[in-house]
Amino acid sequence: MVAVAVEAGDPESPASSQKLIEHSAAVFRRWIDLIADKLVAVGVARTRADELAMLMTTSLEGAIIIARSTRDITPIDVVHRQLRTLIEEAGQ
Repeated sequence: MVAVAVEAGDPESPASSQKLIEHSAAVFRRWIDLIADKLVAVGVARTRADELAMLMTTSLEGAIIIARSTRDITPIDVVHRQLRTLIEEAGQ
């Protein structure tokens, strides 16, 4: 949904479109950094933690979009199970 808003923009207010892009980027970057920091705190190597954090954020965002579109929580359940496995393996 953010992607659609960012791509479509507001032709009458390009400045507000740019602000939306910058704000969205900052929010996503903050989420990714927080997740990566938590993973590092439990023993995951920094590079792996950064990649897992990106994967977690993008996977969950995609799953939410699909779940809302289909009115079915299965995508969220699948992503949750798969990410849990990856995180458990990364922490070993």
